This record gives sequence, structure tokens and C-alpha cells, in this order.
Amino acid sequence: MRDLIALKILDIGSGMGHTSLHLYQVLKSPEVVGIDVSGVGLQKARYLMGGSFILADAASLPFKDSSFQYVVLKDIGTCAR
Repeated sequence: MRDLIALKILDIGSGMGHTSLHLYQVLKSPEVVGIDVSGVGLQKARYLMGGSFILADAASLPFKDSSFQYVVLKDIGTCAR
């Protein structure tokens, strides 16, 4: 697990930050960045964790390619038009 400390992880659909917080606690301080389309959820995530929570859509990520070693998608729903 020690080699996971320096990882940069993207949590897509982070909502209120529960998964991001869990990753942070279990992996002992990796850099976890959460994105979500809900500003309300992100406000709560920032309150819980501080850190990097960004209002963004997974279909148009505001990051350069290869910015993260791992991407997590947990409990997200999709909406088709």
C-alpha cells in the first residue's frame, strides 16, 4: 500500500465526497480530486474534506490526458436524452 500514497485519483460523480473521503483515509493521503455536476453535493464535499472538488461533467473533463493514475466511478447514474 505504500506505493499508493503518491497516487493521483479522480473520483467521477463524487457527490458529497463520501467515496473520496474513504479513499483518502484508506490509502493514507493520496491526492483525490472529485468532480460532479451538482454544486450542492460539491459544497458538502468541500465542507467534509476540504480539498479539490470541481464542478465538471465527465463527458468533458477539465484535465490533461494522463493526469490521474486511477479513476473511480461509484454510484453514478446516467441520463439519456
